[in-house]
Amino acid sequence: MTLPIYTEFIQLTLTRGGRLLPWLGPALRGIVAGTLKNRVCRQPPIQRELHWKFCRGCPHIHDCAYGLTYEPDPPSDRTVLKAVADGQRAITLTPFFPLPLEGRAGNRLQVRLLLLGHQAIGAAPAVIEAMADAGRNKGLGQDGVTFQVEQQSLPSWPTGQGSLRPGDLARRFDPSLGVLPWVRLELTSPLFLKEGAQGQAGQPVRNPGFDHLLRASLRVVGRAFAVFGAGSLEEQVDFAGLKAAAERVSTLTASWEPFDQSHHSRRGRTRYELAGLMGSAIFTDVPVSMLPWLVWGGRLGVGEHRVAGAGTWRLAAL
Repeated sequence: MTLPIYTEFIQLTLTRGGRLLPWLGPALRGIVAGTLKNRVCRQPPIQRELHWKFCRGCPHIHDCAYGLTYEPDPPSDRTVLKAVADGQRAITLTPFFPLPLEGRAGNRLQVRLLLLGHQAIGAAPAVIEAMADAGRNKGLGQDGVTFQVEQQSLPSWPTGQGSLRPGDLARRFDPSLGVLPWVRLELTSPLFLKEGAQGQAGQPVRNPGFDHLLRASLRVVGRAFAVFGAGSLEEQVDFAGLKAAAERVSTLTASWEPFDQSHHSRRGRTRYELAGLMGSAIFTDVPVSMLPWLVWGGRLGVGEHRVAGAGTWRLAAL
């Protein structure tokens, strides 16, 4: 029972300069997804515009590189709640953050491609080809900053296909494994985290504690297994016990700062403000049994806008 995961690092070399944004995640997601859909969608263009702006229910979705990555249907061989499936994508493109506001020809930007599940992993070449096409013909931002794509090999980061197993994660809070006196969590992309009572609209979390971040990690990893892995972890993991134990972890110091950036959605033809957080925190007496969940939450990304690479972090034991 595994969750297949594929990681690749891609270098974007700018071929034309222009204005950029500190967080390129939404812009990159938009041009790559749009280009990929235009390249592979089998619906006639008029029908696509009228009836297939969103892919749910399309008869071609299960052998379409766009559908398998950006708008996957729940697996047909299991029952997955619609809310769970809708909140999970098989792809994230995570650009280095933050970037300078002005890009120049020859500048290099690094992007991490992450794919979940065998079907999405098989679409990796199509995604990279779409990224290269978008870089040549669309570009980033209002100035159309064009770029070339080059796949990278980074010795300090794992790449290629691997898998996450339930046994790699603690199935319950285990105090016998001990604690780490200090753990520092530093965001590597903006965090857009909301929480609320079941059935109610979530409210932005402006000062996340360890419990907020651990709950978000449990959600994203659990959903990834349910949608793209071998099935739900609900019968195997004591989620309630882990959440309760996380509430007892204290924050030593926190330096969260607001992050705001305008975003224009071409598909939705809307403009709105992205309001999230950047920064870091140091937590004390962190149970060792919770660390794998936190590590994988930071790798997959938590909160909103994960498909654009939001909600990632790095951990360090101090």
